Amino acid sequence: MAEIGMHDDWSYVRTVQVLAETGHVVFNGWGAPLLGVQLLPAALFVKAFGFSFTIVRLTSMLVALITTALIQRTIVRCGIRDWNASIVTITLMASPVFLPVATGFLSDMWCLLGIVACLYCCLRALSAVTDEQAIGWIYSAALGNALLGTSRQIAWLGVLTMVPSTLWLLRRRRRILTAGILAFAGGCIIILLSMVWFIRHPYTLHEHLGIFQPKFGLHHPSLFVRPALELPMLTLPLLLMFIPVIFRCNRWGLYAAATGFALFCIAAGYEYHLHTLHTWYVPFMIQGGDIFGPNGVYNRSPVWGTRPPAMPAWVRAGFSIGTVLGLVSWLAVTIGKQHDDASSAETGSISWRNLTTLLAPFAAGYLAFLLPRASLDITIDRYLEPLLFIALIFLARQYQDRVAPALPKLSLMIALLIAGYSVATLQDVFAMYRAIVVAANEVTASGVPRSHFDGGF
Repeated sequence: MAEIGMHDDWSYVRTVQVLAETGHVVFNGWGAPLLGVQLLPAALFVKAFGFSFTIVRLTSMLVALITTALIQRTIVRCGIRDWNASIVTITLMASPVFLPVATGFLSDMWCLLGIVACLYCCLRALSAVTDEQAIGWIYSAALGNALLGTSRQIAWLGVLTMVPSTLWLLRRRRRILTAGILAFAGGCIIILLSMVWFIRHPYTLHEHLGIFQPKFGLHHPSLFVRPALELPMLTLPLLLMFIPVIFRCNRWGLYAAATGFALFCIAAGYEYHLHTLHTWYVPFMIQGGDIFGPNGVYNRSPVWGTRPPAMPAWVRAGFSIGTVLGLVSWLAVTIGKQHDDASSAETGSISWRNLTTLLAPFAAGYLAFLLPRASLDITIDRYLEPLLFIALIFLARQYQDRVAPALPKLSLMIALLIAGYSVATLQDVFAMYRAIVVAANEVTASGVPRSHFDGGF
């Protein structure tokens, strides 16, 4: 607990406070999320228990618990065994990128819930026996995602990509297709009305995505390489399990691994020429402000001075080496090992083709929105959560289909080790913010007006 604004959530907490007091949604010119449905349970908690930062943040923690259970069941619906799905869920939900979001009042938590809920409903629609069941799940996916997406607009990619992909897979069933088109149209109407409502409010930010600039990437490759390395780094509990398998791949897989490693060495040499190779160490700090960095979580803090590093450089270098070796091994397994070399997925699970059809358009659309921000030097690692969710699904399914039916216990141990780091570094951050509150109260108690010193938001 810390009775002070942390990261960006002070702005959203203030909106909740005003909503509970006046019944009106008032923005303050800080963030671009629409907030929407995220505000309602928080305002109810404030009306019931009184205002505090902790009470407002408790709603995010409750949503995190719901999302955790839903993620595990969604992963199982993707054809992944319960044991493997549980490891994937721990890897995602106990990561140092996710826990700060779950314990704060940022909009990312509700955004992830909207995306996962939409995917779950689409998977249920694909496996439904009757047309009535499929139609019900499609309506739940479209309208539910449209409502949950009012917390953070990019979550609407669920209704805009996953629902059409589901209808494409069910296009031979005319009744479902017709009803699905109506559900899609209803979701789009909700999106349109929500944006009209948002734009008419004063003090809202209208974010301009800009255009992706390839030349900018050549001069500043770290802005793209670092997020591209951090995403697989967050999957290490699964990615490292591919390393022992590389020796069982055919020659084409070994050629692919050697080629990938050579390309990485060339890119590293180019970074060394630019004197920016050290920025490849993960976990790192993305320049635009982030959650996870070398000094722990919440790198942007109101404390003046430099925070001590949460882990030494050699540990970060070890994370980088493990990430590269894991990626090279995964590439070798992808190209050089067939499905019949291991136990196949459980009978009746969704096929690779259908799973890719369902998730690839969403991932492509998400990247299309993310790349222009990267060229503006404002890539933030918590934006990677939906892509991390999708990457973990494909890694787990691929390991299960091509390597072994169950992930080894070592995978769980690595996930729990990273979870321990996440909890410890997050506790340090809350302790720091509590100290700021104590210091601010002492200053005001001595007679100094609150407007005469910087105590954070």
